[in-house]
Amino acid sequence: MLNVVFAVAVLCFGSSVFAQSHSSIDSTRSTFNRNVFFDQSLVGFNSSLNFSGDSAAVNQMGKGWTGFGIRDGFGLELYKFIHLSILHTHVDQEGKGEANASFEANELSGNLSFNFASPIGNLGFGAGIVASRASLQTVEKSSRYSGSGQLENISWNYFMTPSFSLTSKVERAHMTYHQGSGNTGISKFTSNRTGMALGFKIWL
Repeated sequence: MLNVVFAVAVLCFGSSVFAQSHSSIDSTRSTFNRNVFFDQSLVGFNSSLNFSGDSAAVNQMGKGWTGFGIRDGFGLELYKFIHLSILHTHVDQEGKGEANASFEANELSGNLSFNFASPIGNLGFGAGIVASRASLQTVEKSSRYSGSGQLENISWNYFMTPSFSLTSKVERAHMTYHQGSGNTGISKFTSNRTGMALGFKIWL
C-alpha cells in the first residue's frame, strides 16, 4: 500500500513539474544560478570530402561520406543570452567510393552562441573553431591527420525543468586536414560537413 501511495505521489509531482511550459520555466530562471550546463548529444553527418595526393588513391575515395558522432562537453550561460562552450565530438564516417574507406576523428571545439527566448524553445545562432586528430583507413592502408576549421550552427533548446532541457542543432563545419603519417596516398583533404544533433543539457 505504501509503495502505491509513493508511486502515485511521484507521478503527480513529476506531472506537475513537466506540465510547466518552457516559457514559464525559462522566464523564471535566475540569471546567475544554474548557468553552467553539461551538454550531450548524438549527431548524424553528411559530408563532402575533397582529396589531394596520389591520383589513383584520390579516384578511389569518392566525395560522399556519411556517419554519426557522439558529443559531450560543458558550457557557461551569461545573462540568459550568451553561451560559451567547449565540446568534444567523436566522429565515425564511411565513404561511398571504391576504396571502402572509413574516417574517424576526435574533435575539440570552442563555441559562442547568442540565444533568443521563444515560447516554443529558445533559438541560438552560433559559431566556433575546431581542432581535430583523425585517421583515414582503407582495406589495407591507413594514415593519420591533423586538422582545423570552423563551424556555424542554429540550435533549439526546450526547458522541461529548470535543470533539464532538450536540445537540437543544425550545423555546418568546414575542415582542412594534413597528413602526419601513413601510406594511403592522400596527403591532404578538405571536409564540408552538415550535421543534425539531438540531445539534452543538464543545468548545474
